[in-house]
Amino acid sequence: MDRHIKFAKNISDLLDNKFEFLGVKFGLDPLIGSVPLIGDVIPIMVSLYFIWIGIKLKIPKSRIFHMCINMLVDAIVGLIPVVGDFYDIIYRSHYKNFQIISEFFEHNKK
Repeated sequence: MDRHIKFAKNISDLLDNKFEFLGVKFGLDPLIGSVPLIGDVIPIMVSLYFIWIGIKLKIPKSRIFHMCINMLVDAIVGLIPVVGDFYDIIYRSHYKNFQIISEFFEHNKK
């Protein structure tokens, strides 16, 4: 599971935190989002992978639900051209979902 968590961190950073401009962090997610159809599918697949990790770690259902809400908000707003891309910069759903995974994993490490 450590391998999945490390990979999730790298993906989260790449999609939501890789770059910084004028003090604002962003990643490839808004750029990917500008590609019709593919830009909507890839972030959802990444989010589902994060949710799968959460389920495997036995994260409480309330936190899994929160991860699902993050994914749905990102997906729904992402359907709006241009607005969805800017929203990705602000909302950073992959980063939020990775934080849920990371906090649980660190707290429950044995």
